[in-house]
Amino acid sequence: MAVQTSTEPAASGALDDGASHSRRGSEAANDQITKQHTRASERSIRQTVKNAQTSSTKSFKTNWKWWALGLLIFLAILLPILFKVILPAIVQLIVNQQPLPVLGGDFLFQTPDTMLVNLNSSFTSPLPASIEPFTLQLYNRDSPTFSPWLSMRLPKTSINGKTQIHVIDQIQNITNGTEFVKWFGRFVDQEEVTLDVRAENTSIHLGVLESRPVLDKSITMKGLNLHRGIRLDHAQLVLPMANGVNLKGALTIPNKSPISFGIGDYTLDVFAGGINIGHITIVDTVLHPGNNTKSFTGVLDLAGLTANLGPILKSQAQSLADGMLEVTVTGKECYINGQRSMYVEQVLNHRSLIIRGSVATVLVDVVGGLIAPQMNANQGASLIDAISTVFSNKTLMGNIAGYWNKTRKRSEGAPVERILKLGGYV
Repeated sequence: MAVQTSTEPAASGALDDGASHSRRGSEAANDQITKQHTRASERSIRQTVKNAQTSSTKSFKTNWKWWALGLLIFLAILLPILFKVILPAIVQLIVNQQPLPVLGGDFLFQTPDTMLVNLNSSFTSPLPASIEPFTLQLYNRDSPTFSPWLSMRLPKTSINGKTQIHVIDQIQNITNGTEFVKWFGRFVDQEEVTLDVRAENTSIHLGVLESRPVLDKSITMKGLNLHRGIRLDHAQLVLPMANGVNLKGALTIPNKSPISFGIGDYTLDVFAGGINIGHITIVDTVLHPGNNTKSFTGVLDLAGLTANLGPILKSQAQSLADGMLEVTVTGKECYINGQRSMYVEQVLNHRSLIIRGSVATVLVDVVGGLIAPQMNANQGASLIDAISTVFSNKTLMGNIAGYWNKTRKRSEGAPVERILKLGGYV
């Protein structure tokens, strides 16, 4: 039994080794067959491709006329689409993406219905292009119909990258007064105003290719915003009245827009506490970008001012507490080269603008105007300097106000003290 037990595993191992060799041989044979099939398939594919190329070449050589005809038909369909649809759409997209900023310019009235126009802007193109001369129309987009209020002619311009565009010294008519008044009112009132422009006859050349896009943009720029920031620099009484005026002075008028605006000679009524106390006239009113110092002459109604001193002072209580005087002006008359301008009057005659000035400055100027004619120049200047020093001394004025309180025994002493604390400019 020991012999049988030892021989059975040996026989089994021999059988397993034989089966393993058999399987390996079978797998090797299968791999060889697969490789042969693969190589045969590759040769077949290469031959098929070669035959197809040869056949295509023979077919093209034999039927090249038909191939050429097919290509011409394809181009005849594609090129009109390219030139009439795709290229104009690309040019229109470029035009639509232009911000066309207002970099500067002038709107200067020459007559009541004509302006001297200058305008600076820029245009950016990714490709070199040429823009033929065209007419740019200014209008209000919110109007029910397209009604331009001004037009200007832009010259032929070559564009390459970012390029400046200029309108230079053109005299243009206001073509729609109602629409101009609407836009000018917004320009006067608002911190930012929209300038709507349109051009329908533009022609842009990209080499020999021409496109006719429509330009229709709303450009946002700073407005005048005249309701804030007008300052009285000085005001001097002229007594006795000379040349029909008894008041001279200067104003600082800001212009935050990029455009210079000229409205000729303008007369404004002056109100304090709702009471008309006179009028002032500014000659050759041109507001350039930035602060503008403008001289004025006028008439101060001294009798009316004296008669209504109580209500006027009451209306000034808050301003006086800050050391300031505050008056309101409203447009009265506008003349451009001797002709009445109704367009400007329709805007400014219906708006109230606030002017603020330092009490100390006004008092010194007024007193100086009263005493200067009676004294030589050196004495007048010395006295004016002395008065200015006194009114600028808040401690001294506070002591005067305290003495007023003690002697008069009035509860209004505190407001009086605040009134006497004179300040500086806005």
